[in-house]
Amino acid sequence: MKSPCVLHPLLEEGLSCDYLPEPYYGDMNKCSIVIVNLNPGGGQCYQCWHNQDTPETAVNEVKNSGYSNYAKDFPLLSGAGGTVSSRWWKSRNKWMESILNCMGVKTNNKPFAIELCPLHSAEFKISNPTAYVINMKSFNPDFDVVEAINWAVNHSDAKLGLAIGKSIYNLLLDNGFIDTTKASSYPKPSIHREYRLVENNGVRIMCTWTQGGNTAPASAWGDFESDFIKKNL
Repeated sequence: MKSPCVLHPLLEEGLSCDYLPEPYYGDMNKCSIVIVNLNPGGGQCYQCWHNQDTPETAVNEVKNSGYSNYAKDFPLLSGAGGTVSSRWWKSRNKWMESILNCMGVKTNNKPFAIELCPLHSAEFKISNPTAYVINMKSFNPDFDVVEAINWAVNHSDAKLGLAIGKSIYNLLLDNGFIDTTKASSYPKPSIHREYRLVENNGVRIMCTWTQGGNTAPASAWGDFESDFIKKNL
């Protein structure tokens, strides 16, 4: 298995081809809820191409079974979860489960996660994700991450997507989504956290962010999120 280190249009932005790309996790045809991320963050040793022949590494499993087989069951949410990636995702999943609970959605399906950029970076420096997505689509016309998001949301139990980060909110607005948040559903904009609902042809995504942060909302936001969902969905 070779590294996908082809001439990439935005490698100068600090993206790395040394690690297994992670475009998605989960089953986009059968999932509980969808979450949209910028990119997978810094790569780990078990994702490095140099370890592709090392048993029990992610890159070795992908070499032997293919990425779709590896990612479909969202392995980062299974088992003991001792890796950096699995600990991060289990923390995010706790928030996703709280949103499903607020919506009254009961399911055994796992979430579907999609990355706007599948390549790793120590620090994701792309300040304009919209331009990045456009460039990637021109680089590969078959690569339409927004359409993949729409498909996954339509095939989720919650019929809802989630996104953390204002840059993702802005990208969605640049790609046909409109802000449908009801003015009465939230107090004056908080300096701590913002919530918005965007929609495009029935596909709805709840976006939230804090200045300079990319962590999932703490449980203290649970009552507010429940009220937000009741008034907006």
